[in-house]
Amino acid sequence: MELLYPDIYHSANDHPFGDEVCTRAYLVTRSEGNLLFYSSASIEESFEFIHNQGGLSAQYLNHRDEASAHCDRVRERFGAPLSCHQLEAFAVSQQCQVTHTFEERQLLKSNLEVIPTPGHCPGSSCYLLTLNDRRYLFCGDTLYPDQGQWTVFVDDSRDGDKSEMISSLELLREVPVDVVLPGLFVGNTAFEAVSKERWSSIIDQCLRQLG
Repeated sequence: MELLYPDIYHSANDHPFGDEVCTRAYLVTRSEGNLLFYSSASIEESFEFIHNQGGLSAQYLNHRDEASAHCDRVRERFGAPLSCHQLEAFAVSQQCQVTHTFEERQLLKSNLEVIPTPGHCPGSSCYLLTLNDRRYLFCGDTLYPDQGQWTVFVDDSRDGDKSEMISSLELLREVPVDVVLPGLFVGNTAFEAVSKERWSSIIDQCLRQLG
C-alpha cells in the first residue's frame, strides 16, 4: 500500500468495470485500531503490510457496489467486522457478511462520524474522520472526480434518487472538510485537499449537474 497522508494509505488501483474507472481502498492506522474504507480486489496482496501495521479493527462501505468476497477475506484474516447503512445491508449481504449497520448520523468511533447521504443508492453514506488535525471525508461514490471535474451519478435502475442526492449535497456543503477521498475516480485526480471555498464550489458544481 502507498502512503498518502500520515497514517493513511491506499491500495493499488482496481478497474472493476474493465474501463477507465478506477477504485481503491484506504487503510487508516490509529492507536485505537486500524480502519479500512471501501474494498479492493488487490487487498490480499496487502495483508502482510496490514498485519505489520497492527491489523484491522473495522471495515466500512459507502454503498452496495463496494461489497465483494474480498470483504469476507479481510474479516477472516483480521477479524474486522464490516459496517454499512441498514438500507444497503441486504444488497451487501449478497456478496459478503454484514456485521453492523447504522441508520442515522452518529459517531462510530471517537474520531469517526458517519453521515448518511442517500442519492447514489438509498443507503449511501460518507465517513468523516478527524486525524492529525485534518478532516478526511470518505465519500464513496456520492461524488467523485471525472477527469478532474467533480461529478455525481444517479441511476434510477439502482434505486438512485435525484431529490435525495440534492439534499445530501446540501448537507455535505456544511460539513467541514480538508481532504475528500472518493471511492472511485476517472483520470489522474483520485482525491483532493480543499479549502472551505473550494469545497462549496465542488458541491455547487455537482448541484448544477442535477438541474
